[in-house]
Amino acid sequence: MFVIRFFHFLLGYVVFKAEGGFPERFINLCARAGIPVWDIKCRNGVLTGKTSVKGYRYVRVPARKSGMKVRVYRRVGVPFFLHRYRRRAGLLAGLCVFALFISVMSGMVWSVKVEGNVTVPDSEISEVLERLGVKPGIRAKSVKASEIERTALELLPRLQWLAVNVEGSTVTVEVRERVYGEEEEDYVRPHHIVASQDGVIEILEAYEGRAVLKIGSAVAKGDMIIRGITENKDGSVAFHHAKGYVAARVKEKLTAKAEKSIGVRRLTKTEYRLTLIILNIKIPPRAAKAEAGAELYESTRWLIAGGKRLPVGYIMHRSLFYEDTVRTYSDEEQQLIAVRNLLAQTSERFRYADIMSQTVKLVKETNGMTAIAEFTALRNIGQERPFSVREANGIEE
Repeated sequence: MFVIRFFHFLLGYVVFKAEGGFPERFINLCARAGIPVWDIKCRNGVLTGKTSVKGYRYVRVPARKSGMKVRVYRRVGVPFFLHRYRRRAGLLAGLCVFALFISVMSGMVWSVKVEGNVTVPDSEISEVLERLGVKPGIRAKSVKASEIERTALELLPRLQWLAVNVEGSTVTVEVRERVYGEEEEDYVRPHHIVASQDGVIEILEAYEGRAVLKIGSAVAKGDMIIRGITENKDGSVAFHHAKGYVAARVKEKLTAKAEKSIGVRRLTKTEYRLTLIILNIKIPPRAAKAEAGAELYESTRWLIAGGKRLPVGYIMHRSLFYEDTVRTYSDEEQQLIAVRNLLAQTSERFRYADIMSQTVKLVKETNGMTAIAEFTALRNIGQERPFSVREANGIEE
């Protein structure tokens, strides 16, 4: 229905009104003469309808035969619009230029979108695609997907798969990153499980191999806990990749320091500069450079319409100017900084351990404050250590 209405609007049509006479006879005579008439309505003896421009020239004959008086109510469509503004050459030229612009732009790439990447940044993929000619402003038909996919994978070794899809004025690049799994366990060469640090064993579970220590035993770093060698009843020896879980009560000490005074940079001034982007053309074309003593930051924004990124946007350049100065902290501030640094170390060090007890001490020094903490924690100290067959015979390598 929309296509038919658009077609009628493109060719133009006339909305007419007819009064008096016999409306049914009028409609029958129009149909018999092949005059296109549609959207006919009759209310209070007044007949309204639509017909083509050519059809209106012949509609008066059926109207005269049916005794109806026909008059034009409204003229709709492109021909009437052009006729109304026929003396305004600028408007007509603008419409022609606009139609040409739409025709040319519909065949060009407006935006390049990257999907499926997690660790590989968009900028790295977009840079490679631009080197291969895939960027806003090129003809969509010039994108050779198969060649670009093959070359891009060679230049992006962290990608396992890449597909280039041209959808109208948007190029969508779907990628899949390589998954680097952990190294496969060495099942060929047997392993012992030894202690990674000093402590007292609290939990000991041997899944494969033979435990040589018990719960409550004190161990030093490097001591064997689960042996990967077992003796059979017939006197033969079996080698295993020892597996198990060993949790021990360990003691550790952490220190964090806060300086009394440090050199800092103070922000003194901020300057902004704008660069317009239209079809990958930058206005002004000269690239922004950081001035002496300033840091330059850039952020790009694109115009979005209907969920699609248009090839129109801007780059905001922000220059930050600093001056060097010295910041001196009070005793209370030093304590807070030292404790904050200590908490950061603690969360990292004991991420996979349970803290059983802790003591914290603050020591004031000449040039600052030091926080000293002693912890008793429960952590997994089991560490795999490979061994050779010679070790089974009592010879350590």
